[in-house]
Amino acid sequence: MSCGTFYLVADDARHVLLDRVTKGDWYEAIGTLLNAQTPSIEAEDSISAWAISLAAAPSPLDRLFVGELSARRDEFDDPDVAFLGSALLAAVSAALNECGEAFIRDRLAQHGAEHHTWLYQPLRQFLQVAVRSNHAMIILWGR
Repeated sequence: MSCGTFYLVADDARHVLLDRVTKGDWYEAIGTLLNAQTPSIEAEDSISAWAISLAAAPSPLDRLFVGELSARRDEFDDPDVAFLGSALLAAVSAALNECGEAFIRDRLAQHGAEHHTWLYQPLRQFLQVAVRSNHAMIILWGR
């Protein structure tokens, strides 16, 4: 089973993450950026299906789980982490709105995961809030 969470952070969080490479380095930095009041949305076990289904999607949707900064993958089973700055987040949000729920359902269906379409509306709304408030986003997820 997988799990994952999208967190809104200030766009200048980029500076804290810029020189981080390993997942351990990222987790340490995230500990200083996130707290109990950090706006977030839980993707539950749908996150892996979305990451796989959007990996080959048209840009910028293919960048949702890669971000502009991300921790280096390693041989351990630690959760992945990525950062999307406000400009990339705005582009992803616009693309998600433009492509629509049917497109996402079709992408998920290609991997037998159309039941994970439930995440489309909550994520779309979450991203719209992020864009209106000029936030960036950190995604933390495990497989």
